[in-house]
Amino acid sequence: MSTTLVPPRAEPQPGVANAPIAPLPATAPIAFHRAALDEGDVAAVTAVLRSGWLTTGPRAQEFEKALAAAMGRRHALLLNSATSALFLAYKAAGVGPGDDVLVPAITFMATAEVAIHLGARPVVVDVDPATLLMDVGDLQKKLTRRARLVAPVHYAGHPCAMAPLRELAAAERLAIVEDAAHCLTGREGARQPGEGTLGAALSFYATKELAVGEGGALVSDDDGVIERARRWSLHGISKPAHARMQIGARAHYDVEDVGYKMNLPDVLAALGLSQLPRMEAQRERREAIARRYDAALAGLPGVTPLAVRPGFTSARHLYVVRIDAAAAGIERDALAAALGAQGIGTSIHFLPIHEMTVLKTLYGTRAADCPVASRAGREVLSLPIYPGLSDGDVDRIAAAVRAIVAERAP
Repeated sequence: MSTTLVPPRAEPQPGVANAPIAPLPATAPIAFHRAALDEGDVAAVTAVLRSGWLTTGPRAQEFEKALAAAMGRRHALLLNSATSALFLAYKAAGVGPGDDVLVPAITFMATAEVAIHLGARPVVVDVDPATLLMDVGDLQKKLTRRARLVAPVHYAGHPCAMAPLRELAAAERLAIVEDAAHCLTGREGARQPGEGTLGAALSFYATKELAVGEGGALVSDDDGVIERARRWSLHGISKPAHARMQIGARAHYDVEDVGYKMNLPDVLAALGLSQLPRMEAQRERREAIARRYDAALAGLPGVTPLAVRPGFTSARHLYVVRIDAAAAGIERDALAAALGAQGIGTSIHFLPIHEMTVLKTLYGTRAADCPVASRAGREVLSLPIYPGLSDGDVDRIAAAVRAIVAERAP
């Protein structure tokens, strides 16, 4: 490994470096997702490979500063996943054995799993039927004396209404950590994730707004949270490699705490840093796609897109429709299969976590614990929504949905 810590930057080449990677032919199948990468992203990664410095270093530091500014937060800590960000934030909140962590039923399992890893118990909260966001009324019913932390999830890109959650948390002396894996560009009015809470976990997984393959970040205004999380993220070490290995630097270090291995390397940081300036424009394109779907699917029996509440800006990470089998004449899984037969990819976000075998086995959860989420788990279907979709692609998907339902609706 080189000890040079200033890798060459990838300089844009007119007509090449910032050109989008060639789209698929119009006749090709439409994948559920395709990352919005361009040749500038390839050049940014290549520059790191040529530098000789591959692990966490100057590109990661640059990305952290740019990401914090974009998210309106004092700090951003790059990590190897949003799961790691949640884990470190829960740990910074003091979550441990004997504690309860309240999580929504409609989320990826990671939101609950990290509580289990820390020795705590996830308590699953039902969701609002219109948005599938955490239901504050059910949250109040499920508070226990063991409750330590609430983890609202900004599902599909729609931010939770944080004022009632913060009011309840303050009254019950609970910490809040936001799962914003779907919501880098979402807003509640002018509020961005991580404001007024311990922080927010972001995801850079292959399908996310910033797609680096694997990765995530914790954004926060709390100096102490970030200081502890940064130390824990790399073996509890006092001085990371890029600070120790500069020519002439003192290579001594200490291990101050029991830590983990959760850092993000410069190769992936460069890819995220390259995409960051396009993040808002890509949200706008997803918004346009969502509106086109809304118009094309309006009035279709049994097919209901999730609502976006007035005053909120959704990141539009997902375009989720609910399929009422009785009204549509077809169940969700059959509709997904019919679309697949026409070369159109779909997915499901999410099967409710309280119905997963692991939580049923460990805690005896039942479908009846969260009836709204249980019904949603049978109905939700995610249609493709990414910047590389053309208007023609969107029209083709919507037309296929309409035709399938029109054939079967009573």
